[in-house]
Amino acid sequence: MRLIVMSDSHRDYDALRRVFCRHMDADLFIHLGDGKEELDLLLTQFPDLSARTWHVKGNCDYDSMSLPVLTLGLEYSHRLIATHGYQFGVNSSLERTITLIGSLLGAGACSYIARLLGARRDDDANRVLSTSFFTGLG
Repeated sequence: MRLIVMSDSHRDYDALRRVFCRHMDADLFIHLGDGKEELDLLLTQFPDLSARTWHVKGNCDYDSMSLPVLTLGLEYSHRLIATHGYQFGVNSSLERTITLIGSLLGAGACSYIARLLGARRDDDANRVLSTSFFTGLG
């Protein structure tokens, strides 16, 4: 699967259009906020892209109805979590960012472990638990 992720286009429609035109064959486009107006304009001009384009609300997307966090189910029971950086304070310290990534990893792992246990795949659940725990420690 080919994902194109962008953010903070801040009304630069031409730059956003160039990204989309350069990657028209992508499976999924995700805009991580601060560009809802130009994204809406682009999607009116290329309506066939709407089905494979997602947007999360950024701190400058004042009138946006988009959600601040997006969770997409992908192939092989993988999940993608997307948000604008201000939601998790990524403009603060690196240590805080690493801690938050570990928390997100742990939350996703809990859901997956529950499904594995429900399917009576205890060994797989133990491996996921160990991997997510030690990855979360950094």
